[in-house]
Amino acid sequence: MRIEAADYVEAANERLAEANLLYEKTHYALALYVAGVAVESLLRAYIFIWSRDWKQHTILKRLKSSLRLEQQNGNNHDARAKSAAERVCP
Repeated sequence: MRIEAADYVEAANERLAEANLLYEKTHYALALYVAGVAVESLLRAYIFIWSRDWKQHTILKRLKSSLRLEQQNGNNHDARAKSAAERVCP
């Protein structure tokens, strides 16, 4: 099964409906969390539309480029941040 942007939008709508039900039952903290998951799904749909290849996404390229520039300038970053950037955008 291939996931498309419409699948993320559908999931966002489902999460938003669940968040509304939780809010009505005064489960505010959980409602806020689920609403955040809905927003994340919409962002994934947006990114999916504009960037078919997640590893080539502009934001990830800029992160990696920024880390390299900082390293060239002699600024040391946490090794975990560098490692994470390398795994996401080789």
